[in-house]
Amino acid sequence: MARALTLTKSGDCMERLGKGEYLVLVDGKVQSFSHWDDLPEKGDIVKFLPEIPPGPHTEEQHRQIDELPAIFAGFLRRMG
Repeated sequence: MARALTLTKSGDCMERLGKGEYLVLVDGKVQSFSHWDDLPEKGDIVKFLPEIPPGPHTEEQHRQIDELPAIFAGFLRRMG
């Protein structure tokens, strides 16, 4: 599973990167997921659209957002 990236602190609640819209083709059926932690180990990614919180962003948030292509590539390797 991918690790959730901490983006912002809102009171006691930490918002994490990983929520979004994900579609994966598994055994000929498209399955829908709302967090990348729930994606299956095997399948074909049809849609990978993580939510990015609205700006302005801190430098740390930009760094974490910049990691999204590598996270996507990791899923492609693992699921392929």
